[in-house]
Amino acid sequence: MKKELYVYIHIPFCYKKCPYCAFVSYEKHLNFLDNYVMALIKQIRNFDGEDYTVKTIYFGGGTPTVLKVKHIEKILKALEDAFNLKIEEMTIETIPNNVKSNYIKALKSLGFNRLSIGVQSFRDEKLKTLGRIHNSKDSIQAIETAFKYGFDNISIDLIYGIGDSLSTFEGELDFALDLPIKHISTYMLSIEERTRFFELLQNGKLNLPDDGLVSDLYLMLCEKLNKNGFEQYEISNFAKSGFYSKHNLAYWTYKEYVGFGVSAASFMDRKRLKVTDDLYKYIRNPTASTCVEEILNEEDLIKEMFILGLRLKKGVDLYEFKRLFGVDLLTYYKEKISKFLDLGFMKIENNRIALNGCKAFLVSNAIFSELI
Repeated sequence: MKKELYVYIHIPFCYKKCPYCAFVSYEKHLNFLDNYVMALIKQIRNFDGEDYTVKTIYFGGGTPTVLKVKHIEKILKALEDAFNLKIEEMTIETIPNNVKSNYIKALKSLGFNRLSIGVQSFRDEKLKTLGRIHNSKDSIQAIETAFKYGFDNISIDLIYGIGDSLSTFEGELDFALDLPIKHISTYMLSIEERTRFFELLQNGKLNLPDDGLVSDLYLMLCEKLNKNGFEQYEISNFAKSGFYSKHNLAYWTYKEYVGFGVSAASFMDRKRLKVTDDLYKYIRNPTASTCVEEILNEEDLIKEMFILGLRLKKGVDLYEFKRLFGVDLLTYYKEKISKFLDLGFMKIENNRIALNGCKAFLVSNAIFSELI
């Protein structure tokens, strides 16, 4: 029986690198596209995929829609040749500016059934602060165009925690709820090293809200989206019924996944693998660009899979966890689970252990740090 596999394709190019972005991406390197796609195809062909059935494909970045249709066709053909494909979900990320009718129709004809649009905000002033190259009208038009040409599974990203008040961010959510979208990913702005925002913060030139306001923003968005038909199924992700991200769920539910392209990560046979971050090295020799970062021992695997499962609203099935890893979590983490149950941050229902709602999700990082 073939094993399930989930495929990620990293396209590390963008028109302009955002000041908060810590992902591996290259601004204004589009002259490398042809060579990069050739390298991707070589890496895919070098992978022994005979024993796997691919369930999802996800094109992320960067900005994957810098690719021409011919590039995407070649990549998909290489995947088709290398794997047994039984695709349930195929996603591509895009910026609003790239959602044009002919391009969207081509994506649909190639089999893409999910579009993830980097809206980030519906307020132009905030978009300028975030260094985005689109405005709110571009986002609205992109969503309407995608829906018009057959994408009924549209996800948007929203960032909060910079230039927000409760009322302004609630207004953005109200705006989103009136659009034909099925999924919303919400991200609290985090300041990462080696970003422009980090430099500005170090020099006292970036104003951020206090922790109290950020907490209130998160609790408000959880309540509002849940009340309006978007179920929170993970700490940062909300979707209408039947529209959870199948690809992202694989990361949180002990599925094997493989990443192709610069900086892409894989998890297979309890090994974490990583492709080089160096674009030039990758293009020169893509088949020798991946190394094993970590081999998880039993203890590491138990801790990591428990923490990943707790990111989900439904939490972790205690019976299934014991079947997979031979561990009774209530015994393994007896004192810590008892502590979080007493504090009201965890709950056990129907043989599942989970974080107890939005207030627990809000302090999840602190909880997870005690479980490591």
